[in-house]
Amino acid sequence: MVKNRYEVAVVIPDDHKRILVYRDFNLPNSLWDLPKSEIQGGDFKENAQRIVSERLGLEAKIKHDLGALSHPFGDIILYTQVYGIKGKVNDIAFSNGFKWVDVNELVDIAQNSSLAARIYLKSIGKKW
Repeated sequence: MVKNRYEVAVVIPDDHKRILVYRDFNLPNSLWDLPKSEIQGGDFKENAQRIVSERLGLEAKIKHDLGALSHPFGDIILYTQVYGIKGKVNDIAFSNGFKWVDVNELVDIAQNSSLAARIYLKSIGKKW
């Protein structure tokens, strides 16, 4: 029986045209990805705002729906929805496990299986 899994991710840019990513220790090889969270239900946008406010401690507001993808993984279908924030975040230092990357580094992350990064890159017309 196929199970559906849902996650929401957030694109957080800075003034240097970099994007915030984090190391997902739940993935094989602890791959880098956009900040995201698995959700059990509720509004995707509301859950994206929760990531920004509670998990990252930022006051930025969710503004843009950047798109969604689904992908089968064995007996699971993963649905990923990505949002962008209003404005940019400047000079924020995050704890270990987070870093800023440029678009070229994000392409590498997308090639290593990040659905969220692929959605964002597609929204800006960049191929991975």
